[in-house]
Amino acid sequence: MLAFLPNLLGHSDKAIGTLMHIGAGVGTELATYESLCIKTIIAIESDNTLFKKLQTKAKRYQNVVAIHGWVADTGEERIAYKVSNPRFNSLLEPRELFSNFTNLKTVSSNSIKPIDISELVRKHISAQSNHQNILVLDVQSFESKLLKGSSKSNKSGSLTKALAKQARCCSPPDN
Repeated sequence: MLAFLPNLLGHSDKAIGTLMHIGAGVGTELATYESLCIKTIIAIESDNTLFKKLQTKAKRYQNVVAIHGWVADTGEERIAYKVSNPRFNSLLEPRELFSNFTNLKTVSSNSIKPIDISELVRKHISAQSNHQNILVLDVQSFESKLLKGSSKSNKSGSLTKALAKQARCCSPPDN
């Protein structure tokens, strides 16, 4: 997914301080991130099976923090939907998700209290003039809601780039 990342980041003279990847799956991109000399990598995954694999892979790197949990634009309780492919588990209603991914089926749903993205950003990312901080979203059609939520905590400019699988690349919204 992020094959273009080294080239994109090569256009900046600033090092990468923190990269937060929401929807990190099993950590496929960790080696790419490591090659970019990122100071801190925060990898977040909601699916239990994928997270266990991510956690195992993260142990190979001293600069990776693996977090297990659902992330949303607010910390309010909501329904999480597990589907036939765990990479597509979502906080979106199945009808919204399935309009983009027609081969999926709902396996189960349950009420969860997600991690508020603005709290994650505040806790793990600080603005530094000599670093850029990046948010990577791999959350199957939930990108716009997370970007809106992340903008609440980005008043200090702590996030310098946000990359989304479907949106390619964009600056964090002003609000």
